[in-house]
Amino acid sequence: MAELLTVGEVAKFLKLRRETIRRYVKDGHLKAATLPGGDYRFCEEDLQELLRQPSKKEGSQNGN
Repeated sequence: MAELLTVGEVAKFLKLRRETIRRYVKDGHLKAATLPGGDYRFCEEDLQELLRQPSKKEGSQNGN
C-alpha cells in the first residue's frame, strides 16, 4: 500500500503554500482523500500526475 502524504508534505515537495494545496483540491486540480476530521491525504501518483500537466500561470491573459 502506498504511503499517503499530508498537506504540509505536499506543500514542501511542490514548494507551494498549504493554502495553495487546499485550493488545488477544492478546484479539482489535485486528487485527495478526505479524512473524517476534514484533513486531506495524497497519493504520490496523483502528485506526479499534477507535475506532468502543462503549467498555467494564474491570472495570465493574452492580448494586453
